[in-house]
Amino acid sequence: MDSTMNVVSIGRKDFVICFRSIVIPGLVAENGAQAKQHINRLVGEGNTALIVLAESVGREIFPHVEEINYEKALPAVIMLEDEMSQEDLAGAVIEKSIERAIGVSLKKGR
Repeated sequence: MDSTMNVVSIGRKDFVICFRSIVIPGLVAENGAQAKQHINRLVGEGNTALIVLAESVGREIFPHVEEINYEKALPAVIMLEDEMSQEDLAGAVIEKSIERAIGVSLKKGR
């Protein structure tokens, strides 16, 4: 039995191409609905450890991403800013995940 776990990127074409250039496969999604379909399929397959999601498509399905991150050990879904990002939602998600993992905020004054 193969116990290899995958890393997959999901986002618009330019985002996915960047990850493919470093040998991380990707699935093109032009909107949140398409991204959600890809994520649900990957969760169901059970062989993906990490999903790197473009913020521009992830923002539409943020509650779904949070649900996966809090209810399942794998895959972890992280959002990264891309050329279409409008806010630092990706940074907030990473910060919240780190805070949950270690129990304290890394931001000064918190």
